[in-house]
Amino acid sequence: MTTHGHKQASSPLSPLQEVLWLAFFCALIGVFVYIVRGAEPVANLVQSEAIGFGIYATIKALIHLRGQDKTRLSNYLIGIPAGTLIGVWLGAWLTGAPLAPGRGEIAIPLAGGVLFGAAIAYFFHSRAILAEQRQELEAEARRRSEQEKRLMESRLRLLQAQIEPHFLFNTLANVISLVDQDSAAAKKVLEELALFLRTSLRRTRDDHATIADEIELLDAWLRIQQVRMGQRLTYRIDCPDGLLEQPLPPLLVQPLVENALKHGLENSVEGGDIHVRFSATEGQLSIRVADTGTGIQETGRTAGKQRTGLRNIRERLHALYGDSAVLSLRDNAPRGVLATLTLPLDSPTGKTAT
Repeated sequence: MTTHGHKQASSPLSPLQEVLWLAFFCALIGVFVYIVRGAEPVANLVQSEAIGFGIYATIKALIHLRGQDKTRLSNYLIGIPAGTLIGVWLGAWLTGAPLAPGRGEIAIPLAGGVLFGAAIAYFFHSRAILAEQRQELEAEARRRSEQEKRLMESRLRLLQAQIEPHFLFNTLANVISLVDQDSAAAKKVLEELALFLRTSLRRTRDDHATIADEIELLDAWLRIQQVRMGQRLTYRIDCPDGLLEQPLPPLLVQPLVENALKHGLENSVEGGDIHVRFSATEGQLSIRVADTGTGIQETGRTAGKQRTGLRNIRERLHALYGDSAVLSLRDNAPRGVLATLTLPLDSPTGKTAT
């Protein structure tokens, strides 16, 4: 899976962070006013903090009273002058300094409060805008992720649906061919078919499948074929006990086994052997399907319908594992074909055995 790096959007400020930033800005404003006007430093600092927190509290109150979850520009247009006026009176009350409108004790702080309040409001408003944009981007990313997941699941189910009827129709054709030749064998095939269908329908409709489930399906299907072919078909399935509960998408191995039987052993007069082997090494699961039938060159094993089946498997592998899974096909020694599936031991992320 490829992970693309991206720059993270600015996070919204917590209430405590907002208060700390506000106190810091107000302190800077108090220092600036002290330098310009030369007023008493403590009183000047108290006045600046009172105006700043007056504006902050007024804007927050407007947002709450108007039932808004986002900061609107109108809240600033109302909150800055109103909050400044409240802060001027609050600062005068805290410092004990009388207000004399004639000497500009209200007009000057009011004008300064509006100016610096606008600067502070711009900072917080910008942070709010960034937070809203980030939330929208995250929501859009979640929507796209869900949509891609649904599309992927639909595609996987379509590919799986293309495989399932193929097994059923081939098996029914085998039963029909046996009815007139060997009714006892036909009955045995039907019994095995019923078992296979029960197992197949239960497993392929489940959200979670394992190697043990796939082996159960393989064994049921191969028993059906063994009744039909008799001594011309022998098989064995090997898997360490520690791998039996390993997640595995259903009907991933069976098309390879069917391919080995139909295009390898059935074309050989003496038949042959099919060996399915599961193993794990260095974080990779290896599934080998070897047959002793005719080889690739003799049967054109990768042509026509065989190529379609292999393409379906490769598409499912790519959809589930990306480039981490590989299907290879080569001649087996001393004869036949060896198909090898290599995929990560970890289950597909968010798509285990669909």
